[in-house]
Amino acid sequence: MDETYERVINVNRAPVKISTIILGDEVIKETKPKIHIVDFEDITLSTIQKIPNGVAGLNWTNFVVTHNKLYKGEGYTNGTISGEFVAYNSSGHPVTISLEDGFDFYGGYFSVAWLNNAEGETLEVRAWRGEKLVVDEEYTLSALGPFWLDANYYNITKLVLSTKHYWQFVVDDIKVGV
Repeated sequence: MDETYERVINVNRAPVKISTIILGDEVIKETKPKIHIVDFEDITLSTIQKIPNGVAGLNWTNFVVTHNKLYKGEGYTNGTISGEFVAYNSSGHPVTISLEDGFDFYGGYFSVAWLNNAEGETLEVRAWRGEKLVVDEEYTLSALGPFWLDANYYNITKLVLSTKHYWQFVVDDIKVGV
């Protein structure tokens, strides 16, 4: 039986990079009922703070929300899509977003923090369903502006975002479903 899968992509504020579509037994046809766009604006009143578990119903590790003017890195300002706050990977360490019951990761706007040393850094994206690795992809980052990663990873239990050389990536407006 042939089935057709359609992927609608919203071209908006930045270039779009499209992840690999996962077909076969891995297709999840129903999305999660609650969709959140995490813009990092309402997480803290301070200029910098770790993202606490529970934001958008998810668990967060090594992810920091900061005011985009706190650091001098071009990517903090250029990577801001909405408001004045963005998130980055603490000390360049891998970020983990997880939920044992599964969540959907639709995408986010990604850039690298620093132009002079980190321009062209590689973002590594890995996703699991339970113990099974279902996504392992790489994307080139720029401090001059973000790209939208159109991921559409359905019913994953863990998402790990990292950089090859431990430079800080910047992300804004992550879209998830729980």
